[in-house]
Amino acid sequence: AAAAAAAMPTATPHASTAAPKPEPWKSKLNMKMASVRYVHTRRFLADIANYVSHFQQMQAVFADVRSAASDILKPKTETLASYFKIDIEIDSPLVIVPRNSFSEDMLEADLGRISLCNSLKPAPAPTRKLNSDGTPFPESTLVDSMNIAIHNMNLYSTKRGSTERHPLLAECSVDLCWDRNLEPLRRDLANNKISGQVANIQIGASHKQYELFMGILNENMGFEPQVLVRPDGLLAELAGERHAQIPSQPQQP
Repeated sequence: AAAAAAAMPTATPHASTAAPKPEPWKSKLNMKMASVRYVHTRRFLADIANYVSHFQQMQAVFADVRSAASDILKPKTETLASYFKIDIEIDSPLVIVPRNSFSEDMLEADLGRISLCNSLKPAPAPTRKLNSDGTPFPESTLVDSMNIAIHNMNLYSTKRGSTERHPLLAECSVDLCWDRNLEPLRRDLANNKISGQVANIQIGASHKQYELFMGILNENMGFEPQVLVRPDGLLAELAGERHAQIPSQPQQP
């Protein structure tokens, strides 16, 4: 009986002869980051803008490329060219927002874990056959759906170099979904649609923390650098008739 069982042929799975389905993505970005630390001030962004403005030649090249692309690309162009796959994970990113460029008081946002991932999904069927201008709807339409999740987010007030932190927001989670219409001929669909939900919101602030928050709005977010860059690349003065240097010490209100 053992010899007979050994002689019996065993079935082997046949390899599929069907051609693999081509991936719709034209480009992919996979990235994982950890322990990202960013200090935000309006003055820092203004300095970056001033630095970037010196690349006038590169800006002119990009302008020529955009002009040429606008002449070539039409509404009926294959939409697969805009399919871009994104898969990003960031662990423990830390965003620090000081009251101003010279203050030791600051808000510290521990964003916990951030993930961004998109996918293609079919758009809902149109309720009518024609657009308002009489053009027909395409037979099939895809929507680029981006899922953005921020979990275990905490917000503290603290001082520079101090290990003592006072919580304002604890263990908050945010989930967002951004749907982008990839078919220009589907005018019944919104070009962009954002939906989401926020869970576990617990906010508590003392009077001192409230003053810090208002100070950040006025002295950091509302800070106006004395010299900014206009779109034509020239320096524009915001105050006075002469270019003034940014003071090395904070101005007294």
